[in-house]
Amino acid sequence: MTGMWRAGTSTKRVARGRRGQAGFTLIELLVVIAILSTVLLIAFPGINALEGYGFNSDARRMAGLIRRLDDSATTEGLYYRLWFYVETESVQVEVSRDGEEFSVPEDHEVGGFSLHRATEIEDVLIDGLGTVSSGSAAVIFNPSAGADPFSLHLQQGETRLTLSYNPYTGKVKIIQGYV
Repeated sequence: MTGMWRAGTSTKRVARGRRGQAGFTLIELLVVIAILSTVLLIAFPGINALEGYGFNSDARRMAGLIRRLDDSATTEGLYYRLWFYVETESVQVEVSRDGEEFSVPEDHEVGGFSLHRATEIEDVLIDGLGTVSSGSAAVIFNPSAGADPFSLHLQQGETRLTLSYNPYTGKVKIIQGYV
């Protein structure tokens, strides 16, 4: 650090910064921390603290998909069939104009997805069909009435979440535990 003497005041040195001084700004440090965090999330997806986040994320994604299918069926006048594949922990969506011939939708946002590796579909409880704990089960979203009420049970280790769909309100509740 360089200093400068002030005339007529005192003999105290006043510190002045050098031009071109090496160092990092706060923004540069935050960018580096964000990059390192992203690399760690990609490199170590099995960290226990992050698995709980993935479990809750799966439940929120599933609830969002169910709400979107309910809304889209009503507003677009389309039929949607939502398949739950218990063994592969995945869901697939099909669409139809008449409710008879279904095909994979062109909109990739409603095409379906696989759950994180630690998340399992324990079972699906569908009114009129019962509990499906192996194989697959489908729910059809009708443009005039939504779908039949159903509950989806997700599990990760000892933790369970229930997604409960109410066709009268179109809402999906995420409830802790097996309900």
